[in-house]
Amino acid sequence: MPKALADFPRPIGDNGRGVRGYAAADWNGGTEGFDYWIRQLVEMRVKWCKVMDARGSSVLFAEKLLAAGIFPIVYILRHDPPPNDSPEPNPGHIGSAEEEII
Repeated sequence: MPKALADFPRPIGDNGRGVRGYAAADWNGGTEGFDYWIRQLVEMRVKWCKVMDARGSSVLFAEKLLAAGIFPIVYILRHDPPPNDSPEPNPGHIGSAEEEII
């Protein structure tokens, strides 16, 4: 049975404000680093941030977002197994590697 949107956890003081964090799955905060960007999000009172993950690349940033009171919305970029190793189209199935990340 599908859950209603109201059944999911929400950030404290949710104001509905969110941004798309970045478009590259392997982004590491650039020359400024994650903490700089998180401070910017906090100053803008952002409570939601969409991030892309490939093979666990978003875990550190997502942990830092949560510590700052911002909920990450993680888009998981799935890959075909080697030797192809290309992004898998949606919809598809989450494999054990993605389950471990989650």
